[in-house]
Amino acid sequence: MVSSFGTLALWHGAVESFLHEHDESLLERPYWAVEQAMTDRHATLVAEEPFRYRIAFRTADAACVVDFDADLEVVELSVESE
Repeated sequence: MVSSFGTLALWHGAVESFLHEHDESLLERPYWAVEQAMTDRHATLVAEEPFRYRIAFRTADAACVVDFDADLEVVELSVESE
């Protein structure tokens, strides 16, 4: 069972790769110790129709942004320099 969009995003291969490169410490924590998995502070409802929900993992120098649809599928993923 997935407890949040953040938890679902945390398990996505591209997010894992991003974190390995930019902030591996997030991967070493249990998911309940990762803020994106437990709060909505890094999340945004982008659209209701069609449904789009965005979660962001930010580090000092980059951000990995993941958009989900109503079926919990990743419909867009981007890595941006900050």
